[in-house]
Amino acid sequence: QPAAAAAAHQPAAPAQPAQRPTFVNAKQYRRILKRREARARLEEYYHRKRLEKQKLQEQEASSRGEGAGSPGGESRDDGTGGAAGQGRKPYLHESRHRHAMKRPRGPGGRFLTKDELVVYYKKHPEEDPKRQRKQ
Repeated sequence: QPAAAAAAHQPAAPAQPAQRPTFVNAKQYRRILKRREARARLEEYYHRKRLEKQKLQEQEASSRGEGAGSPGGESRDDGTGGAAGQGRKPYLHESRHRHAMKRPRGPGGRFLTKDELVVYYKKHPEEDPKRQRKQ
């Protein structure tokens, strides 16, 4: 009975104390286990890669005579490879970038929602693209 083993293998989540087990057939169970193993290998790979990158950055910083890193100990781990000047373009698609630059933004820099756009275009009718087409 692999389904019972699958239910016993997973600990109950603290947020959902009355969670019932999901029963699966043998093929599904084997695939679940295989996926868990693959995910664990992938997490380990990226963890090692992150550590190597940190060590390399610390070595570069020490060779330049700087401290052991940033004062806060923070590191960007968003997959971009740090600042835009380190070999990666700041954006991938020129047309999308141009479109985003034309969109109105709120005070925090975020794009405005549809409701906020209605209010914005009432205050700034010269910037409304719909009104420009009608003229």
